[in-house]
Amino acid sequence: MKTAFFVVAAMLAGAAFSWLRARRIIQRQRATIRRLRGGNPPEAPKKMETSKKLVLTTGIIFGISAAAGAMAAVAGMDITFFAAEIAIAGGVFGSAIVSYEVKAKMENVVKIKMAIIKFRLAVGNYLTPEQMAQVEIDIQALEASIDGKIDDAVAQAVNQDPEIPIY
Repeated sequence: MKTAFFVVAAMLAGAAFSWLRARRIIQRQRATIRRLRGGNPPEAPKKMETSKKLVLTTGIIFGISAAAGAMAAVAGMDITFFAAEIAIAGGVFGSAIVSYEVKAKMENVVKIKMAIIKFRLAVGNYLTPEQMAQVEIDIQALEASIDGKIDDAVAQAVNQDPEIPIY
């Protein structure tokens, strides 16, 4: 009974994966046909960032571990292994999310700094020297605030002690 349950679960998971993959292939073929017929111009495929792939992969591993543990519990098997597996996969998933958020925060700070530089270049010719001096003071205050946030984030990441759960 237990073996049959896991075989059926594996077959359903394989069928779902195959259906999703076939759907994606059909969508690409339809887009190619439209493009060849003179429809939509070809789109550059968006590549997923490595950090997003990492979060997605660890999330899938965590989900599969939780589902396997639930199936084992329903089947009446010993779930000691799954209890540890779920805790470990959840910790890795949480760490991946936190590191992705920190990376995204730093990228946004860099984008803000670039926007400030572009603003200085665009507005510099149209303002009087007094107005430009006031803009410079405001921009310096904003940069100091951004630098403070960066320094705080780096200090927090460096000084944070890893928490190792005891099982």
